[in-house]
Amino acid sequence: MVDLSIVIVNYNARHFLQICLDALQSALRGINAETIIIDNQSTDDSVSYIKTHYPWVIFIENPENDGFGKANNLGFSLAKGKYILILNPDTIVQQNTLLRSLRMLKEDPKAGAVGVRMLDGSGYFLPESKRGLPTPKVAFFKAFGFARLFPRSKYFARYYVGNIRADRVSEVEVLAGAYMMVKKEVLDRCGGFDEDFFMYGEDIDLSYRITQLGYKNIYDGKVPIIHFKGESAGRDAVWAKHFYGAMHLFSEKHFSSGGRFFNTTINAGIRLRKKLSMRKKTEAKTSELIKLNLVVLSNKKQKLEGQFYHQFKSVMHQKPGEFIDLKANALLFMPDVDNSFMIKNIKKYRGKMQYFFAAADGSFVMTSPNSVLQGELFEVC
Repeated sequence: MVDLSIVIVNYNARHFLQICLDALQSALRGINAETIIIDNQSTDDSVSYIKTHYPWVIFIENPENDGFGKANNLGFSLAKGKYILILNPDTIVQQNTLLRSLRMLKEDPKAGAVGVRMLDGSGYFLPESKRGLPTPKVAFFKAFGFARLFPRSKYFARYYVGNIRADRVSEVEVLAGAYMMVKKEVLDRCGGFDEDFFMYGEDIDLSYRITQLGYKNIYDGKVPIIHFKGESAGRDAVWAKHFYGAMHLFSEKHFSSGGRFFNTTINAGIRLRKKLSMRKKTEAKTSELIKLNLVVLSNKKQKLEGQFYHQFKSVMHQKPGEFIDLKANALLFMPDVDNSFMIKNIKKYRGKMQYFFAAADGSFVMTSPNSVLQGELFEVC
């Protein structure tokens, strides 16, 4: 019997999906698992490439883009595992991530779902890894900056449960749908995602319904993963409209008495978010490669030839575990580098380095400067 079913919804994210699947292959060793990809009518080469290069994946072509929730529900209906992992294509998991989450669910009969600590492509913690319910009051404090002003407050920062440290294991109200492992029996009782949520909010709604059934949502801050947050959705006014719209839908569904107040908060929050996001877009700039001293981390000697490498100020090879050159301000992780080592160093040098990630087939390298701007893709030739 299949122990774990991994469900990934893809939309024009072939390069991220490729690196995600490469990491999964290592993490799935010793687990009886299946990986199901639902493609939401991608217009890139996701369909042909993944079908050809990853034959171990169950690949379903959705005839139309039905949204995140509905596509996941299709994957759930096909899943044979006792546990289901909802996973974004723009993620990189460690070798022990899945085994640890499985163990937590198996050992605690009251645990309904498990989430993990997520870092963006620059190594910074993503606060949406752990959240509280977005009640009208909680949403107000977030929309108007109180949560940012008092990030550790149990009262003002409840949206991101700022009183719980990022590296702790704790019960929380809401887990992120980018990585959420759920018991199949619990998911069946919940009925999967509410398909009224097209984009954003599905995970909040599902998390809430899991707790309503008497189960716990467990946040595991001990095992971080990478989530290229800026790649899957631009953090702009359009994002704000979809995000806060989902919060409004959630409030109307579960807290109808606060609908008018919440709607006022939503509209004001969208206007504020638009101003802030425009400022961020102006301030954030991608580093020019010619200014970077690149260290290529790999267990075997690499041929550092081709146009990609020639763009840097300097390039040198090092084996993982060796002392990183003090002049370095960019790291390239080759596919043979252990993901635990990679994530450890992304955290260690955050703010000091720019990170690059190589595909297992050697065809491309990608980078994610931060969670505001989208990263760049470089063909290796």
